[in-house]
Amino acid sequence: MLGLSISCAHCHDHKFDAIPERDYFALYGIFESTVYAFPGVETTPRPYDFVALGGPEKQKQLSAWEDQVKGVYEKIREYRFSDAKNKPEARDEIEKLKAQVLAMELKPPDIPHAYAVKEGVGKNARMQYKGDPKQLGDEVP
Repeated sequence: MLGLSISCAHCHDHKFDAIPERDYFALYGIFESTVYAFPGVETTPRPYDFVALGGPEKQKQLSAWEDQVKGVYEKIREYRFSDAKNKPEARDEIEKLKAQVLAMELKPPDIPHAYAVKEGVGKNARMQYKGDPKQLGDEVP
C-alpha cells in the first residue's frame, strides 16, 4: 500500500489501476475528515492545530505563529498557480519565501504544546480542481 500511487485516480480510471476513481474518493473522505499533527509531506514537519499548554494567552501566541507560517505557504502557492510562475522573478521570490518559511519552522515559539483530539461533526468535502485549494469543485459526501 505504501508504494501505491493513486494520484491518477483523482481524475480518471485506468484499465489496470489498483485503485479506481470511486475508491479514491472513498479514501479521500476518510483522510479529509482526519486531523493530523503534521499535515502534508513530512519533509519539514510543521506542527499545526496543537493546543498550547499555559492558557489562552499562550494559545494566541502559538496560533499567531501558525498563521504566519500558513500565510507564507499561501504566498508560495499563489506564485505556483499564477501565470507568472515561470518568470525568473517569480522563481526568485518563491525561493526567498521558502527560505523564510524554513527559518520560521526551525524556530517555533518556545511554548509547550500538545496534540488534542476534538469532538466534531462529520462534513462533506469540496474537491480541489487540479490540486488548487482556491479552485474548489463539487461537494462530495
